Amino acid sequence: MKNGIKRFAKLGMTLALSFGLLGTGAAFAAGAEKTIAVQKVSEGEKALGKTMAAFTKVKSFAYDATANITTNGEKIQSKSTGEHILLPKMAFKMTTTMTVAGQKTDTSIIQVDNKVYVKLPGSADWTASDLTGALSEDTQADLMFDKSMLNAFDKIGVKKVGNDQEITMTVNPKKYSELFESTTAVDVNIKKLNIKYTVDGKTWLPKKVTMSMEAGADGVTVKSDMAYTYKSFNQVKPIKAPTVAK
Repeated sequence: MKNGIKRFAKLGMTLALSFGLLGTGAAFAAGAEKTIAVQKVSEGEKALGKTMAAFTKVKSFAYDATANITTNGEKIQSKSTGEHILLPKMAFKMTTTMTVAGQKTDTSIIQVDNKVYVKLPGSADWTASDLTGALSEDTQADLMFDKSMLNAFDKIGVKKVGNDQEITMTVNPKKYSELFESTTAVDVNIKKLNIKYTVDGKTWLPKKVTMSMEAGADGVTVKSDMAYTYKSFNQVKPIKAPTVAK
């Protein structure tokens, strides 16, 4: 069981990092927003462009997330809380509680100054590693602000729901996997990914995003449904590196 928990914890970290990148995906677009403006685009792409433009003014945000994951016939439930700083220098922290076969485990991740700190289940100590060529600040920025990200979507739609706008995106698995692998060192084979943003109709800032994903990691097929709620825009305090045991 211990080995299984460690495997799920590693898988959880991979999904959490992917989730973090997708969660900040509304920000990938400072450059892409210009591309949208000069091309003939759909209403969905226009709505996404407005969200992109609004998000460029966000310096930080926090979120709550839930996920239901199925892998190799086993079901995993997870709850996460996190904080992201986008400007002036990227940093984030998140804690994920995973429930497997009735047993709960906590995994915490902090990224600051191009180092990632991890505290695994059953450990009171943090371990640190450099983000050389992996999810470094530069590669995250490349992923989020590269206009080629738009090419990974097969379809972008929008509809008004009350005072909000719902933007739906269907990802091309092959194009997204190629993009993700070219900018990170995380080995995740995306097979299916559908995303829906609920956006404030006045500010055009995202309120919630839901994702349905099927992916492979470390030889394991993972199906997951995730919900991610934004909060505390521009209110996150500085994120500091934890003390690492010597």
